[in-house]
Amino acid sequence: MKVLFVDVGNTCRSVIAEHLARRFTGLDARSAGIRAQRPEDAKQALDTLRRVFGIDVPGHFPTNAADHALATFDVVVAIEDKNGPSVVTQRLKELGLAGNRIERWRIDDPWDSNPDQYDETARQVRQALARLVDSKS
Repeated sequence: MKVLFVDVGNTCRSVIAEHLARRFTGLDARSAGIRAQRPEDAKQALDTLRRVFGIDVPGHFPTNAADHALATFDVVVAIEDKNGPSVVTQRLKELGLAGNRIERWRIDDPWDSNPDQYDETARQVRQALARLVDSKS
């Protein structure tokens, strides 16, 4: 199954989701943002993957969701803050993706937080991945 994980900047949640999915689920996973940020902004997410899961990602280059052929993915996961507006889902719809093709995860962005918050985000992402795999099998 081919999955695209999309958040705002493609530096935290979507990066963690992409690499956990690749390592633990066998999904063909990619990630993107609706406003991709700089590669160095992904440092804390990459540090978390290395420290907590032993996943070494030598570099991550954030991409924009608009630059992906969205129709080629079996599932597009919009990762949004628990209580925030649905900006990611809205942008995906603006890009032509039908609402029934979008799965929404509500996981707060750990951006610029301490390592404990990144660890908690990674735990929540891993749980959401398990639910995704179970629902599609």
